[in-house]
Amino acid sequence: MFRKSLNMKLILQVSGLLALASVISGCCTEIKIDTTGFGEDKQGDRLGVYDFTGTLNGRNFYKQVNGNNYLFFLPDNGVWMVGPDAGVNYGGILNRDTQTECPENISRDWEYWDDTWGEWDEDWSMEVKCSGSPGPDNSSTKDPDPIDPEPCTFGNVCYSCNIWAEVDGVRYCCSNDCNSGGIETWTENGQVNCYCYH
Repeated sequence: MFRKSLNMKLILQVSGLLALASVISGCCTEIKIDTTGFGEDKQGDRLGVYDFTGTLNGRNFYKQVNGNNYLFFLPDNGVWMVGPDAGVNYGGILNRDTQTECPENISRDWEYWDDTWGEWDEDWSMEVKCSGSPGPDNSSTKDPDPIDPEPCTFGNVCYSCNIWAEVDGVRYCCSNDCNSGGIETWTENGQVNCYCYH
């Protein structure tokens, strides 16, 4: 059985910066930025699903799945930024939380750039959340590959689950226990693959 390792060690080049790809323990490997507020009208092209790409400035950074944006942390500016160039202080969505290591755990309101007024505005409905599951906790996992994977299911049954992932608008979850553990999804040769672990 194919097992996808979440504890990658790769050197990536992104916008001229070298980044070590190793997930920070407990952070999600896939996140979704979403809102029902004004941020959708002003920065809608920056919303959507983002995949873990590497670490930059001591935090995970993510690449937009269906776009050209990144979510990354800028320590000198004290912000999480969503923009077209990882590591550059230019973008359309930000959060001024400097303490939280994982963006999905930020409780402070996110802000969007309003071109009309030329200012940052808070969007209390904007959220960054896991679009799948947290990465493995390296302190409790000896082998980075999940042990005893559980099969997945998909569709309406997954809407009441705490742990799920969405691929091409279809929600996937664990068949037996969809409220704990983790789930991994990926596309290979046009086919969606999925497994769960506890």
